[in-house]
Amino acid sequence: LIIDEQLFEKFCEVASKLEKIKKGEFDMFSVASVRYDVLGLLIHLCYNYLSTNKAEDEKSNAYNAVKNIIHYIRQSTGRVSLDEIAGYAQMSKYHMSREFKRITGTTIFEYLNIFRCERAKRMLYSGATVSEAAMEVGFDNMSYFSRTFKKYMDMLPSECKKRPK
Repeated sequence: LIIDEQLFEKFCEVASKLEKIKKGEFDMFSVASVRYDVLGLLIHLCYNYLSTNKAEDEKSNAYNAVKNIIHYIRQSTGRVSLDEIAGYAQMSKYHMSREFKRITGTTIFEYLNIFRCERAKRMLYSGATVSEAAMEVGFDNMSYFSRTFKKYMDMLPSECKKRPK
């Protein structure tokens, strides 16, 4: 299917020339002319195909980068900074943050905080104290930890210790 009108006209012209050659109606330059035209069509098609795939490749690269970032965060203890994540992803932290938000719908900080709170919650269920869990997952400020935990887990860390798993 050829959508480009000029390309379609060129294709029809080449097909007509090929038909004439097939019937034996050609001069000494006809074959070279058809080869030139076919090469031009191929170059045009390849160029357009590659430029279309380039956009898809960039999108695929962004998805792979975000997947790798998520894997990196999940392998960490939760004590990672934006600069460390950007260094791992080999991206600027600004570009990385935009791509992460575009693809996941959440910011890296939100994702990281949810991960840290989930990890702290598992630790609390396993018998860790609130301060041990907070420190282990990277919260140095207990007040901030409690607010963040409440925001994402819908309960205070101390309530988590009282509830059954």
